[in-house]
Amino acid sequence: MTARLISLLGTACALVLCASTPSPVPAAQLNITANECQPFFEPPENFGRSEKGIFTQPGVVNGEVVCSVPRIPDGGGANFYIDGDNFVAGAYIDCVLISWGENLHTLAQLSIHSTDPHYDVFVSLAPAQVDSRGFITLNCLLPNYQQGILRGITTLPQPPVLL
Repeated sequence: MTARLISLLGTACALVLCASTPSPVPAAQLNITANECQPFFEPPENFGRSEKGIFTQPGVVNGEVVCSVPRIPDGGGANFYIDGDNFVAGAYIDCVLISWGENLHTLAQLSIHSTDPHYDVFVSLAPAQVDSRGFITLNCLLPNYQQGILRGITTLPQPPVLL
């Protein structure tokens, strides 16, 4: 009789736990390393990868990569940090963050240019610039001759709207 009672209580507890509604929690940020980026119409051997990110090889000029950017589907806009380093004076990175609609039409394009030795550039898309069924890419022209590195992309959750 006790084994049957324990089994019955265990089943009841499982049903209560499964039926309870989880409370909402704020979304965490998403980080990806630029190692996930792929050459954009360029030979893969033009790029090097390390635990820190992606860079052009010593003899390469104008190496371009494309990165798929994860985002938090919260119904609002989207906030990002683009992170990397320029190792020598005169080195720079040029990127374009592109928000694509479901039917592959461009909703927004935001340009990023940095000559800073270490950059952590904040970019924000308004809700009208993000399609919940679309996607976002980052296209970057990396510094020439291994003079810099694209480290990664951080996606931040939208702040809550206070009414």
